[in-house]
Amino acid sequence: ITLAEKIIHPESLGEGVNKENVIVVGSKGVSSHNMKTGKLVWAVRTKSGDFNGIYGTTAFYQKENDDQFAIDVNTGKATTYNARKNSQAQYSSDGKYIYAFEKKTVTKLSTK
Repeated sequence: ITLAEKIIHPESLGEGVNKENVIVVGSKGVSSHNMKTGKLVWAVRTKSGDFNGIYGTTAFYQKENDDQFAIDVNTGKATTYNARKNSQAQYSSDGKYIYAFEKKTVTKLSTK
């Protein structure tokens, strides 16, 4: 994980998120650190791409080739969806699903 592009305080996030850890978004991944000790809790390398926000307890990250990462902000467990070229994605407000739009097909994918 490289230098932080964004630091997300857990108090700004919804219920169910561990309030003892801060989320750090870098250009090549996402990590979580304990606010009291600074100790790394978990880290997920995503290489290059864009952070798309946190919904519920899930952080979403989109790579340059449109692949999606869904990362549980409490555990760091990542689920990857390999998207087709020019596909689009929408996230459920509770963070439990990715809706993948590929040509004329819509697929509902679980993030857990």
